[in-house]
Amino acid sequence: MNTLAFIIDDSAINIAVARLLLKRLGWSVEEFTSAVPMLARLSEIRPAFMLLDISMPDMGGEATMGLAQAVSR
Repeated sequence: MNTLAFIIDDSAINIAVARLLLKRLGWSVEEFTSAVPMLARLSEIRPAFMLLDISMPDMGGEATMGLAQAVSR
């Protein structure tokens, strides 16, 4: 079973809270503060799910999800 989750958020506090909760539930976590490195990593490995901030400075969550879906195909 894939237990990897990606957290993509520009807020360190949001990442810390999500990491704490997910790790307590037994998930492995990879954290990203912007979309670009997450998209690069996504070409190497697939998480079970992603927690994605909808409003980030470099690329919004909706655009990021569209690119993530394209990379996953």
